[in-house]
Amino acid sequence: MAWLDALRAVAALLVVYAHLSHYLLRGARDVSAEWLHAGPAGVMLFFLVSGYIIPASLERHGDLRRFWLGRLARLYPLYLVVCVLVALTGPLTVSGAVAHLTMLPQLLGTPLLTPVVWTLSFEMAFYLIVAALFALRLHRASAWAAVAFAVAGVATAPLSPSRLAGPALPFLVAAVLALGLAALTARRRRAVLAGALLLLALAVTLLLADQDVSHVWDGLLIPAVMFTGSTIYRAQHGQIPRWHAVLTIVVVAAALLTNWFAELAALHALIPRYATRSVITLAVIGGAFAVGLAGRNRRVPRFLAWLGLISYSIYLIHVPLITLLAPALTTLGERLHGPVELLAVAGFLAVLFGLAWLAHRFVELPGQRLGRLLTDRLDGPPGQGLGRRLTDRLEGLPGQRLGRLLTDRLDRLPGQHLGRLLTDRLDRLPGQRLGRRLTDRLDRRPGQRLGRPLTDRLDGQPGQRLGGLLAKQRGQGRDDAEEEPVGRAVRVADQAEDGVRDERAAAQGDEVARGQLPAAQ
Repeated sequence: MAWLDALRAVAALLVVYAHLSHYLLRGARDVSAEWLHAGPAGVMLFFLVSGYIIPASLERHGDLRRFWLGRLARLYPLYLVVCVLVALTGPLTVSGAVAHLTMLPQLLGTPLLTPVVWTLSFEMAFYLIVAALFALRLHRASAWAAVAFAVAGVATAPLSPSRLAGPALPFLVAAVLALGLAALTARRRRAVLAGALLLLALAVTLLLADQDVSHVWDGLLIPAVMFTGSTIYRAQHGQIPRWHAVLTIVVVAAALLTNWFAELAALHALIPRYATRSVITLAVIGGAFAVGLAGRNRRVPRFLAWLGLISYSIYLIHVPLITLLAPALTTLGERLHGPVELLAVAGFLAVLFGLAWLAHRFVELPGQRLGRLLTDRLDGPPGQGLGRRLTDRLEGLPGQRLGRLLTDRLDRLPGQHLGRLLTDRLDRLPGQRLGRRLTDRLDRRPGQRLGRPLTDRLDGQPGQRLGGLLAKQRGQGRDDAEEEPVGRAVRVADQAEDGVRDERAAAQGDEVARGQLPAAQ
């Protein structure tokens, strides 16, 4: 979906601007900061996009094991690389390392290795909730989840920060997380239900009771925004009424403004200008997503789509890069002004985009390939793994038909093929045997599309025309065969009758000659 990549690019650029403008473009920041929270706008747009696509990805796979392997393969490799590189520059405790391994450090009261990883803690909590709801078969209740988090976020704000934080908490959460994921991805229904309830309780508890002080006002509104994205997806695809999505958007937007205004009031900064800034920030978030959704069928600029493709790398790398170049950026920001400063910004962005592309090419993509390989190997019987792998690699309409065909051929029992083959060989007409055999071997939807036309061509109208033609020819042969002896009999009768008439004429001639009959007769 190129339009989602474009939205990710916009979100990444907003976040980069929010952090880079502390060093470069400070004049622009002095103006824009009065009217727009660029950082929160970009992050909330990321959350909205993630909420839109993640449940769809889970339901497309239809398997929790595949979902978790895919998510970890997508996020974990670059996350670990960045965390390890940053950890080399400063001390890291064992508790902090375990907290970062869980991808929940923001909710465990642990100092962050790099500031941007706080968003991944909320992503991880959202994954836990979505997966639990899927296992409990409540995954289509996105609108209810969004409204529940929004109402709870307003009712409990501000949350008490870090009530559970302690040195042992990361170890306890890591153990519960490992146990819950193992049960959730098991094949037994009871284990799956137990894992779902355990992970759901873990995520909700951390969101309610262990928020960082920086998110005591919006800690519960972030999952509300993500579930709003899920609600929009379901309404767009006809899974829920559209008015459910409209009502959810209104409730969550009202909750965001309520808490933002309350936070400003707590800081004694609730003035018209800052209240307007909150409204504009919300409008930028919702407006950007609405524009992207409305233009989803239009062509996206290639550069914007490319930036969206590497946006995860841009997001994780830009803050460590700014920190590394901070002295130089500070000097450039003090000495350069006007158009010349834009050249420095362009140079920084060129370095950032280049590093992000390298990270995407040599860290993200290999990790994703490894995830697909592990998914195929752990996905059940060899035939199923091969069929699904071919299906994934041959995406698109022709590839889907071929992949599903091979999956169907490999997933069914050999005895079914043998029984159907023997049945077909003992069947009636040759055309029917061929058509039915092809239909049975290529069963389900793709096979039905191929088998039925062949069966129809042999059994249906073309076959009927051929059979009718043969029947007519056989009928004509029978008519000719029946007419031949009749014709011979008629010709013999005609000849006999002619002979009788000739004999009578001769007798009459003799009688006339002897004078026994008058000549007039």
